Amino acid sequence: MYLVSACLAGINCRYDGQNTKVSFIEELVRSGEAIAVCPELLGGLAVPRDSCEIVEDGEGNAKVVSKAGKDLTKSFEDGAQKTLEIAKVIET
Repeated sequence: MYLVSACLAGINCRYDGQNTKVSFIEELVRSGEAIAVCPELLGGLAVPRDSCEIVEDGEGNAKVVSKAGKDLTKSFEDGAQKTLEIAKVIET
């Protein structure tokens, strides 16, 4: 079983409400060989949303900041943690 990015499976969950479908990945999900997840949605972010990037603050700490300047680090961390929990469940 694979865990794949939902936007690669054709689900419109990218920040801009679109997807980046890869037919092979979409078929893996369709055939039950993969599970599609979107860490951003699992972290509580909406679709659409501002694009984000990882930046360093003045002290060398990395954080995720939206185009509008909002710190969304916690949402990204929460989504990553929930994605990890899903991966652990499907691994067993």
